Order: sequence, then C-alpha cells, then structure tokens
Amino acid sequence: MTKTQHGYSANEPQLEETLPSLSRPGILTVILHEGAGLSVPNGFEESPDEERNKRNIPYAILTFDKSQKKANSRWGNRQNPIWDSDTGVLYRPLHWNADFGVPRKSSWNFDVCRPAELAIYLYLGDPYTSSSIQGHAFLGVARIVIDPSQIAAASSQWIDVQDGTGQLRISLEYEDMKDRTLERADFQVDYIMELLNIHTWQLYTTRTIPMVQRLQNVNHPFIAPLTLTFQSQENLDRTTDADFPVEECLNLLSPAIDGGHLFYHLQRQQRFNLESAQFYAAEILCALEYLHETRGIYSWLKPRHVLLDCFGHVVLFGSSLYKPAVDGDRSSYGIPEYPSPEVLLNNRHFKAADWWTLGIFLYEMLTGLPLFFDENPEEIRLRILSTEPIQISEALPQNARDIIMRLLEREPDLRLGAKGGASEVREHPFFAGIDRSELFQRNYEPPFKPKFTFRHFEQHGVQEYPQKDLPKEKGDTLCKDLEPESNLAFDNDDNAVLTPVSSQEGSDQEADDENDDGWELVWEEGAPGELYFRHRTTGEEKFILARRVRPSQKNKNNVDATNATDAELRNGGPSTSRKLDALEAALKAGHDRIVSQLISYGIDLNVRLFDSELESPLGWSIDHKKLHLVRLMLDNGADIGFLDREFERQDGPALTRAVAARDRKIIGFLLQRGPSRVDLTRALGRAVDQRDRGLAQLLLANGARCEFEDEDRPSPLDPGPYGGCYYSISLDGEFIPPLVRAVKIGDVSLVRLLLRNGANANIGYHDLIHDLGPEHIKFRCGRVIQLAMELKRYETIKLLLAAGADISLAQPVWCVPGHTCQEVTRVFYQTTMSRLRKIVESENI
Repeated sequence: MTKTQHGYSANEPQLEETLPSLSRPGILTVILHEGAGLSVPNGFEESPDEERNKRNIPYAILTFDKSQKKANSRWGNRQNPIWDSDTGVLYRPLHWNADFGVPRKSSWNFDVCRPAELAIYLYLGDPYTSSSIQGHAFLGVARIVIDPSQIAAASSQWIDVQDGTGQLRISLEYEDMKDRTLERADFQVDYIMELLNIHTWQLYTTRTIPMVQRLQNVNHPFIAPLTLTFQSQENLDRTTDADFPVEECLNLLSPAIDGGHLFYHLQRQQRFNLESAQFYAAEILCALEYLHETRGIYSWLKPRHVLLDCFGHVVLFGSSLYKPAVDGDRSSYGIPEYPSPEVLLNNRHFKAADWWTLGIFLYEMLTGLPLFFDENPEEIRLRILSTEPIQISEALPQNARDIIMRLLEREPDLRLGAKGGASEVREHPFFAGIDRSELFQRNYEPPFKPKFTFRHFEQHGVQEYPQKDLPKEKGDTLCKDLEPESNLAFDNDDNAVLTPVSSQEGSDQEADDENDDGWELVWEEGAPGELYFRHRTTGEEKFILARRVRPSQKNKNNVDATNATDAELRNGGPSTSRKLDALEAALKAGHDRIVSQLISYGIDLNVRLFDSELESPLGWSIDHKKLHLVRLMLDNGADIGFLDREFERQDGPALTRAVAARDRKIIGFLLQRGPSRVDLTRALGRAVDQRDRGLAQLLLANGARCEFEDEDRPSPLDPGPYGGCYYSISLDGEFIPPLVRAVKIGDVSLVRLLLRNGANANIGYHDLIHDLGPEHIKFRCGRVIQLAMELKRYETIKLLLAAGADISLAQPVWCVPGHTCQEVTRVFYQTTMSRLRKIVESENI
C-alpha cells in the first residue's frame, strides 16, 4: 500500500472522551485569505485553454474533529490562490460580493466541543467536475492546533504548507457559547436522521435516546465522535397514538460523513480488488480493536455503520457506540444483516461475533454479494444455521479464502480472533505488509476518494422479528409478474430496404404542394415598418401584428436577430424584426407563397418563433409536414442541426422532429443533407421509442450509430464563475442509448436489430426517466443488462449475454458538474445481481 498525506500530525492533541455539555458549543471561524508560493506538479501547469485554467484551480478541504468542508478559490493563480466565496461549503447559501472583482474574506465555521487540530488540505483540479478529489493534485497541508481558550482576537497569520511549498494566510475567530443552551431551534431538518446547525451550517447525523442513559465519547481515527447533544421532548415509540406520553430525551449529534457508505461504493464497483479489501478490512479491524478492548462493545458491526470520509478512510458511526457497554447485553445494538450463529441462537456469548461479521464483509467485498444471500430473509437464517460446510469460491486468492473460512467458523470458540482478539486476526497472512502504527496514523493511501454521497442506507438480511409473509417493496419491479416482450416478427423483414426520397422525385411529387392562395406580402417604400398581407384578387388586407419577443430568441451565433436591423432597413426595406413578424404570421395562416417571398428577400431562418413554442421555421415546417418549405429553407441557410425549444422542452434537431412526425419523405430528404452523427443517433432513439422498426432500419442504413460518445450530452449544469446555476440543460430523455430504450419498452425485435448493427451489450446510461406508470425504474443509472433484469426481460437478457454482456462490470461513471448517480437500495441491487448470476450460470456463459 502507498503512503498518503492525510495522516494525523504528531502534535495533534489527545482528544477527550468526555460527553459534550448541553450548552451550545463554541464556534470556530476560519477565514481563508490567500496562498503564496504553492508548488504545482507536472501535468497541472497553465493551459492555453482559458476555460480549463479557470476550472483547474486550487481549492482547500478543511477538517476539524471529523468535520470536513470544502473551499474553492476564486481569484489569483495556481501558485498564489485567493479565496473569495464560500459556495464550496455543503448546504451553505451563496453570498454575493457587492463590489464585483474585489476579493473579500471567506469564512468557514466549525462547532467546537474540545481541543483538536485544524488541517487545511490543498488540491489542484476541477472542483465542479466531481466532488471527488480522485485524480486531483495534492499541493500540501497546513496544520494548526486549536485550543479555544488560547485564541486571541482575530488577526491574520501565515502558516507553512507541509508536504509541499509555500504558505497559507488565515485568520481565526472564536465565539464562546457556553452560557447559552443548545436546543432544537438551533437546527433545521435535512435528510433522514440529519440536522443542520443554522449557526455554523454544519451537517450532523442524529439519534434520540432516553435521557436516563449515561454516555461516553469516542476518540479514534476511524470512529465518528459525539460532537453535540441537546435535550428535547419526543415520542420515542413513534406511535400514531396522540395520547402516547412524550419523554425527556437526549439528541446525539455526530458530524455527517461526506463520503457515503462503503457498501454503496461496493455496489458502484461491483467488487473490490484484493488490495482494496485488505485496506478497508484493516481499518475496520483497527476500530473493532478499540471497541472491544477499550469500550467492551461487541456484536455491534453492520454494513450501515461503515462509511468513508472525503479522503476515502473508513469511519464507523452509530449512536450506540456512545453508551457504556453491559456485559452480555446487546439488545440496544439491533441484529446484523448476517448474524453469527451464536447471535441467532441468543447464546449470550457474543465476543467473537464481530469477527464473523468481518468475514461476511470480506467475502462481499471480494465477490460482490454476501455469502448467505437470499431474497427471503428467513432462508438466510436457515443457511447460517445449517450444518453444511461453507463453500468459498476457488477463484479467490488462498490467503483470502483461508481468512474468510476461519472468520466464518460457526463454532465461536474456534473462530479466528476468539482467543487472541484483534491481534490474532491481524497476524493472519492476509494482512501481511500492513503496519499497525502507520495504519492508525492514517498514513496509507485509500483505494479511491469518494464524492459526496447521499447517506440513507437500508440493510437486507435476517430480520429481528421474522414475518411469515414478507410484504413486497413498494414499486418493486423485480417482484411483479413477468412483463410480455413484444413478439414482432424479425427474420421476415431483415432484408427490407428503405431508401431516401431522391431530390428529383421529391420535387415531382411536391411540385403542387405550395399553397398559392392569392395572398402576397406588401410594404410601403416610404414606411418600411408597415408590412401587411394583401389578396391579389379581392384586395383584402391583413395587418401583421408584432410578435412577443423573448431573450432566448437568438440565432445560432447567439445574436439577437429579432431586434437587429440590416442593410435593407438602411436601403428602405423592412427591419429583420418585422420580416420575422411576417414569417410567423404567414406560417400560421398557411400562406406558403408569402413564406417563399420572405425567404427570397433574405432572412435568417435559424431563429425561434411562435412565442411560447419557441420553434424554428424549419421545425414548424417539419411538424406540419410541408416538404416544399423544408427544402426551400434548407436551400436558403436553415441549419439542419438547429435546436428548437428551450431546455426542459427540447424537441431536438430537424431529423429527430421528422422521425417524431413519422414523415418518411421529409426524413429521406433530410438524410440527403448529411445530418451529424449525434443527430442520427438521437433520431434512431426516437424511432425506437415509437417502435418503428422500418425507420430504425432506414436510419441505420444511412449511418446512424447505436451509441453516443461521452462528450455528446450536455452536462446538467454550468456553475459559472460563482458556482450558481438554476436549471438543468442535460436533456435527460434525449441521450439515452437506443438499445436502452428498446429494452425499456420491451421490444425484442428492436433489441435484435440494434445488436446486429453493432450496439454495445454493455452500454451504460444515466438519468433514465422512470415512467412505468405507478412504478419507478430503480436503476436510473446503470448498465442495460441490469435494466433488463429489473424489468424481467428474460429473452432480452439472453440476447445481451450472447452479444457479450458482462454482468461483473462496474457501474458507468459520468463525471460532469451537477450529476450524481441515483442510488439503488441494497436489497434491490443484490436481488438483481443474484438473479443475473443465476441466469449466467444456467446459460453456461
């Protein structure tokens, strides 16, 4: 294992294990001013790309007593950054600088209940691409011990950057709050079981317990401390009986751990390699040693207790850790997912139970699923208590197989660790090469550094109170009846040939389509703004009303074409705006001859008209199936790739709209105009949505590819120079691969067609819209075979496997600003993957 710079300082104070008082904690304010003389490693020098330079900026991660906050610099350069905004702090509201361009001080607040070290880690990278620091350059760390009693009045100071070069200028302020009582009004509810301190914007995980219980704090590098407590009156029974008496309670708050649950990240990666499993098991073992030998806490460990901080180190969390242990009593801990036999049988000898759980963890980390997994929790209980020998895959390395077998010894007295505790487990060859002292100091580099992750976690396994009839999870698509897949004939029309309409053929067929209804455009030379329509025969006149112009109605060069004037205005002709008024009115009224007349006078057609619809003239003509106008507009400058409508109502470019209109003549004509690769694939996806196999074949025959490239889809947001964005521009429904669409609608014929035309059976996707009626798709981000399994498309699964689908691949990653892959519940994920593995085994793949 490689060494890291995230370890503890030798001068860090020994943290107290006393319970925080019920008074408000002190508030430490850290003000970041600037850095000077920071060293930039090779590969991170200034780039000719100005936008890239703006994004690859130094930023800081501030840590204090397990609380972590992120601070993005805004001005200066890579060697000398300046902090001016606190938008990097999670849940912190934006504060705008009234004097634009003038840096101001940036402050980050921490709750202080005991002396601790403040560490400021400096990194260089794009903080918007992902909240992960994986792949970012480490520039050094500045450390300072915080003793609230010795903080003087605020004055800036320079502190040296360790493991790098340069200095960092900061100021410290401290507000003593000991004379004020902490109460519920000091917090607002955030996620489930989480509170936000409105004074420091610090997020906490919370649990409420009866006031009578005694507590003790924790001091360990891999265990979350108890930071705050306050009293409240609660109905701890959570009953619906309004007459149920409330109790005097104590609320326990620990810093929210930003990296998410370890086993959520395992789901994302499917399985860990041997070195990663060694690392996580070693840090968990280190924490268990403290709990067993210092606190007397046994049989406590569960997957939901194991989290990662933003650096990737393990942090164990659970409110029961702060209660003094009672020998032989584990009633307050709850039951593990896969409890040891002695816990299931309630033998009251639980000191070796956590070693069993460590073995359960190791097996899952190395294989991707728990050893005793079953969809029925009662079957899990029976498997654990079975007398049949435990079978461990021969594919695992020998040392891994051996330690798992010895940790999963059903007889607790014979289990590894039963006699010698953590030292006995640590001496196993599986942990060879890991130095206990280096591990305790957090000096080993974690396998990866996670991004901020939602913390809700539901475990699956043995239930504390078994139920005979287990209810199905609401919206559980795995539990519903098999959905029929379409049985459209495939082989009969494999060779069907669909050809585009030729230009000459289209001209002959459409020669009489232009509607010459006698209306023509007229304007007075002396008053060019006075445009109107006049009928040649009757002399009737129609005045042209001005359109309602929106800021978004701009041409492809982002120029406001509606308010601009042109050379014709200077020469006595109508303004561009009035010509667009006339064009919109003529299209709406069906005066095709006037449309042709306007185009012949010269007009930019790459604009959006029709007020709320915000459609281009070309898009409108396609929707109304007017091939002659489509041809005329494309011949006179209309862009075939011009996008209609605004962000959330995106209808796509011309070819996509033609497919939506199912007009094969227009589609054929557009294909001759050379649409882009992206436009072709978007159109193919629309044809799949419509179950139009003929159009899909036509598009494939004309060069449509079955997948997009990573850079094709816009990112969900652009945070801009201040980190703010108010809408998503990612077009969730437009960039789902056609194969994923075919699987979603259950069309086997289209699945076959796409696979035969090169579709990737391992394609990933993101932000799949969940519109299955009353039920929602759980794998909103995932791989196509996982979606097929969720929807129980068994025939499709076999086709995907035959085409090379690999169920062991990690989940796809889309590292762009504003995107976080949606979590899948633990039980749903494990059930999906377990069923896929059974299908693979049955198919002998």
